[in-house]
Amino acid sequence: MDDIQEPFLYDEYGNDLEPLRIIACFDQIVEAVESWETPYNDTRGHLDRIEGKIDRIDAKTQEILRQIHHVMTQ
Repeated sequence: MDDIQEPFLYDEYGNDLEPLRIIACFDQIVEAVESWETPYNDTRGHLDRIEGKIDRIDAKTQEILRQIHHVMTQ
């Protein structure tokens, strides 16, 4: 409306409601296009990848510390 994109309504998890809906504006014509991925889902994907990297970094750090301990106690 007025060249401003209105997002489809979504639930508390960021998923589009089915069927797709927007907030009604009775006095305007609205052009509807398919929804983009919601910011929540995009952010959640980034966080999942970051958590995976943190787990790998932690495992590698623990291995390095184990090797240092082994060398220091020889």
